[in-house]
Amino acid sequence: MHRIRAMDTNDLNEWITWFSNVIRELNAKERGELIEQLKKGDEKGMCSSFERLLNKEKAEGWTQGKLKDRAEAVIELLEDLGELSDSLKTSIIEQTDLELLRKWLKAAARAKSIEDFEQTIGLMQI
Repeated sequence: MHRIRAMDTNDLNEWITWFSNVIRELNAKERGELIEQLKKGDEKGMCSSFERLLNKEKAEGWTQGKLKDRAEAVIELLEDLGELSDSLKTSIIEQTDLELLRKWLKAAARAKSIEDFEQTIGLMQI
């Protein structure tokens, strides 16, 4: 007979917090479907819904990680050229367009100076 470890209070609180945050992020249709499944006790449907939620969260986490990694790479390359202004660092860190960050990374690798980079990316702004 298998014994399942009882969830301690901290684990349960973390799970409830995660679940509450995920439900807030659902659109009205997704939220309605999940609530209906909970009311009906539709375990199979709930598992499918949870799987979709986890996949969605994983994809969003992956994207955020890529954005952060790419921004940090741009900053690292530029730091080899000199000291970055706070506003330039902020612009790089807050950029949410992965494709634009890719272009900036290439521009940073080719730049001869920070000013050269700033002039180049000025042409790449959305």
